[in-house]
Amino acid sequence: MVNTFSISELQRRGVDIKDLWFQQDGATAHTARASMAVLRHLFPNRSISRFGGIS
Repeated sequence: MVNTFSISELQRRGVDIKDLWFQQDGATAHTARASMAVLRHLFPNRSISRFGGIS
């Protein structure tokens, strides 16, 4: 959903994602390695997660 909807919708609205932080809610599906890899790529050093704090 982050890749297919959220990022494109934010960009459509003129939001620069480089100015955003992502806060992880800790749900099991959201903390899977693949999900975390996408988030770390999209929000480098700007994601807050229960697995590693700010990464």
